[in-house]
Amino acid sequence: APSRARGAMTSSSGAAAAPSSPAEVVSCAFNQDASCLAIATTRGFKIYRVDAGTCVHEDESLGSVRLCAMLFSTSLVAVCGTGSTPSLSPRVCKLLNTSTRRCIADLAHASTILAVRMDRHALVVVEATRATVYSMQSLNVQRVIDTIANPRGIVALSACERSSTLALPSLGSGGGGTGGEGAASRRGGVVVHDCVNHLSLSEVDAHRGDVAALALNERGTLLASASTRGTIVRVFALPSCDAVCSFRRGALGTVIRTLRFASATGGGVGGGESDSKSYKSREKSAEEEAAARGVDMSAKAFSSAAPPPRLYGESYTPTASRETTPAKSRGGYGGASASAASAAASKW
Repeated sequence: APSRARGAMTSSSGAAAAPSSPAEVVSCAFNQDASCLAIATTRGFKIYRVDAGTCVHEDESLGSVRLCAMLFSTSLVAVCGTGSTPSLSPRVCKLLNTSTRRCIADLAHASTILAVRMDRHALVVVEATRATVYSMQSLNVQRVIDTIANPRGIVALSACERSSTLALPSLGSGGGGTGGEGAASRRGGVVVHDCVNHLSLSEVDAHRGDVAALALNERGTLLASASTRGTIVRVFALPSCDAVCSFRRGALGTVIRTLRFASATGGGVGGGESDSKSYKSREKSAEEEAAARGVDMSAKAFSSAAPPPRLYGESYTPTASRETTPAKSRGGYGGASASAASAAASKW
């Protein structure tokens, strides 16, 4: 009887059900120290160890994921969906604990999320005309920074343990983004923020055209930028904004999509439409910049008085008082954000 039923079902539909299609890659991104690669697919997301090439986590229960960002090698992951399912709206940043497979919080925004960056201190969510900075300890909104039209979600965040430096395309003069001669002359500006002390550090006129890519070195003392013309990459020292060097990639324009500093040197890599190039520069001493500009670039100037959060310790174990229960978050439901984020501490 079961086999007859199956046969009838097949004949009524005209053909057997087609096998499910394989997952397609939507986007991919390295974590802060490039030890892991997070891949967003049409079914969910996967995380691979770069050194071994093995998949250490896979989740296909969510649906189609458009963005996936990791916090170093911890189990804290931020994802944004394509909108194919109600639970994965492109306007919601979902924080997950991959160890417990639990949603920590849903952070809702007014428009589509274009980029997500994290470090030890801050979570940055970028929309088309603004960026929202959250505290990593409490997930409370610390700042909302207006930017010029930023459809590609261009942003850079340092990966230092004691500081948190953020670079974004600046709004330009006039503050309204409505154009005009003054605003046009500031289209290539970049504004630098300190996400620990919640203040603007400096602003640099990097290019004549719109900014196409940004990168910060690990300590947040060097800023690399490229314009939409794609012929030159400029490097500036922070927070003085003095030009350190420039690299010309060619006479013909191209679209530069990625800039990244090498972890141990002053070198960098730029990725365009059809090629990638490596550069090497001499990184200026932070003390030399401080002496020249009279600016305090010591660790105290870029760090919080509070010690680093315990949740990032390798041997940290949540106590009974940190157990979470479902509660309303800013943009939806989830565990109490500070306690649940503290539970996302295990390394792969």
